[in-house]
Amino acid sequence: MALSSDPEKLRQWQAASQSRALEKALARMKAKGSKLAPRETGRTAPIARSGSLQPPTGAAGAAKPGAKRAQKGPKHNDSPWRAACIALRGEMCRSCGDTHHVEMDHVIPKSQRPSLRHDVRNGLPLCGAFSRVTPGGCHPAKTAGTLEFQFGWFDADQIAFLAAEGWVDWDDSGQPFGAGMKHFGERRHVRKEQE
Repeated sequence: MALSSDPEKLRQWQAASQSRALEKALARMKAKGSKLAPRETGRTAPIARSGSLQPPTGAAGAAKPGAKRAQKGPKHNDSPWRAACIALRGEMCRSCGDTHHVEMDHVIPKSQRPSLRHDVRNGLPLCGAFSRVTPGGCHPAKTAGTLEFQFGWFDADQIAFLAAEGWVDWDDSGQPFGAGMKHFGERRHVRKEQE
């Protein structure tokens, strides 16, 4: 009876073949002196490590030169802010209209105004690096400085928010001015009127 005619025997043969290949690979790694993960050495519990998170100190209590620093706190999570932005603005890129891998961009960068990190009015949906419409994505392009915001992408509350923050505003001729003007293009309807 051939293996192809009996699916169960074929599965058993494949599992045995994979097990033998794994055993050979582990033996080669051990022979080379590689450090193996606990699951590869048969241990189920992780290896206990001793030591303190505090850097070693010298006689006077000062940190020794070259000593490792204590670990930082947990990384900041923007998920609640992102969910609130999606509920308010929708999950569609305002630049190209893609609905795949949409990320929330902080219009006013977090590095420049940390106090606005959680402000929903500061969020704008833009597609990420895996966009189906724009190669490389609109959000990475904005970060790189090659994408200009357009007036039509923003809701009325966002336009008022940006003007109140002094980040950007538009004059009567439709030209942007303010601290963030370099990231903005002129109003679309003004551009169309001029053509």
